[in-house]
Amino acid sequence: MNNLTRRSALRGFAVTGIGLTLPSIIDISHADDLYLVDDLSRSDLALYALLQFDGDRTLPRQFKFPDHVRTGEIWGIDVSHHQGRVDWSDMPDQGVFFAYLKASQGKSFRDREFGRNWLAIKELRSQGKKIHGGAYHFLSAGFSGEEQATNFIDRIGGKLDASDMPACLDLEWDFEVRNGRVIPNDRWGALSSERIVRKALSWLAAVEQATGKRPIIYTNAHWWHERIGNRKDLAGYPIWIADYSKKSLEAEKPREIDGHSWTIWQLTDRGSTSGIGGNVDTNRFSGNEKDFYKAFQIT
Repeated sequence: MNNLTRRSALRGFAVTGIGLTLPSIIDISHADDLYLVDDLSRSDLALYALLQFDGDRTLPRQFKFPDHVRTGEIWGIDVSHHQGRVDWSDMPDQGVFFAYLKASQGKSFRDREFGRNWLAIKELRSQGKKIHGGAYHFLSAGFSGEEQATNFIDRIGGKLDASDMPACLDLEWDFEVRNGRVIPNDRWGALSSERIVRKALSWLAAVEQATGKRPIIYTNAHWWHERIGNRKDLAGYPIWIADYSKKSLEAEKPREIDGHSWTIWQLTDRGSTSGIGGNVDTNRFSGNEKDFYKAFQIT
C-alpha cells in the first residue's frame, strides 16, 4: 500500500445509555502501515459493560497521580492513539509504575503512537527510572491468531528486554461497523467458545515463543462468561480485568472470572496525570513491588 493517502471519518458509537463523540476526520499519509483511526478505546467497551450489565451508576471518582497512590501499592496506566501525544518525562515521579501501550489490532492495523511511546519508556528506564512498559494487541474475530501474532510481533520488534512487561492479548467485545455506525453486535458471537479459545491460544503461543515471556490476557468478566464460559484452557495465563462497577470499587477488588484470579485491575478511565491532556485508564496490580517483578518475569 505504497503512497497511500487514506481519509477516514471516525464513526459514532451508539449504545443505549452511552453517547460518545469521536474526532471527525484523520488524514493518513505515508501509510505502509494501516493506522488505527476508528477503533473503540478500552474505556468505550468498559463503559458499555458498566451500563449494559451493572446499571446506570455514578462513574468512579477521578484517580489522580500521585495523590491517590498509596504506599506499597503498584499503579499503572494504559494508552493508545486515543490519548494523543503523551509526555512521559514525569510519569515515574507521579507513581506511574507501569504502562501498557496499544501496538496493533487484527491482521494489519497498528497504533500510530506506539513507537514513540515505547521508545520514551525505554529511555526513562535507561535513566534508572522506575517505570516498565508493555505492549498489547486487540484480537479480532475475523482473522487467525497466527496472522494477528505476526502483526503484533512485527510491530514490537520481537524479543522483549528483561525490564519489559510481557505482551498482552486484549480479548473482549469485537463490535462491528454497520451503515457507518459502531453497534454492539459482537463478532465473537459467530464463533463457538472452542474456536475463540483456539484462536487466542495460537496468538499466545506464537507471541510467547517470539518474545520470551508468557503473555497476559486483558478481558471483561461479562464478556468472558458469555463467550468463554467455564472453559479452563486459558487458566495458565495472568488475567487483567476491566471492571468499573460501584460494587467492585467499594470492595477494592474486581469481579473475577471463575477459576481465574486477577493480576491487574483496570478500575477507571478517569485517571489523570501530567503529560496526558485528558483522562487515562488507570490500573492496579494485585501485589507489591516484589510480587510485580516475579509475576511479570522482570529482572
